[in-house]
Order: sequence, then structure tokens, then C-alpha cells
Amino acid sequence: MWLPETAVDTSTLEVLATHDIAFTILAPHQARRVRPVGQTAWTSVTAEQLDTSQPYLCCLPSGNKLCCSLPCDSCREVAFEGLLNSGDRFVERLIAAFAPDTHVPQLVHLATDGESYGHHHRFGEMALGDSPSNEIEQRGLAQ
Repeated sequence: MWLPETAVDTSTLEVLATHDIAFTILAPHQARRVRPVGQTAWTSVTAEQLDTSQPYLCCLPSGNKLCCSLPCDSCREVAFEGLLNSGDRFVERLIAAFAPDTHVPQLVHLATDGESYGHHHRFGEMALGDSPSNEIEQRGLAQ
């Protein structure tokens, strides 16, 4: 579930979990602290410090849990900086979001309004099909 404008509070997350929604998208600035699963010590973080290639488990006061993912920085580029003007540049930017020197599985995703693909950026949807469809697979990033 992607909440409008990622507007969220604990009560809203509890409602999602109560209705068996297991995943939501949050903006990186909404996370204040993190800790590795199984540990008790929290670390304060800023949006810039978060690893957006990893999902986060949100443990709620009720005992319910949600998996939260944080979109990569390219969302802003799609919505406001013309990233959809070139399919090749779009693919290059997504590939660059993967850390090249790790063997840990990574998640790189965008959370953008559908309006970005045609309404705000005329023909923006064409960037999704403009580059070779096997570009990511050729670089060994597809799993």
C-alpha cells in the first residue's frame, strides 16, 4: 500500500496491518531510527543515511508488523528533473542505484505517481520502453 503523499502515523500503520497489508512505501525522511533485527540498540538516522536498497521491518505497538520499503532518489528525478526524457538515461540511473561491490540482495525501486508517465511529462511512459529491455539482465543485476 502506498499511502497518499506517504502520509503516515502509527494508527494508520496499525489499520494497514489489521487488514493484512504486509508492505508499504515510506519516504526516507519518515524514518527516525533503525536497529538490526534481533538487537535492542537503536541508531538515529537521517534520510541520507538510510540504505534504500534494503527493506525495513516496522514493529507496531500491537505486535503487528509491516515491511516498509524506501524508494531510491530517482523518484525525484522522474517527477521533477526530466529523467523520463531519455530511456537510456533512465536505465543508467536505476542501474547506478545498485551498490556494485556487495553480494547482499538489493531492492531498487521507484515510487512515482502515474501522472509522471504522460500527464506531467508528455510521452514520459515511452522512457520505460525506450531502452533495450535486457539491459539490466545483461549487466547481471536481474535475479
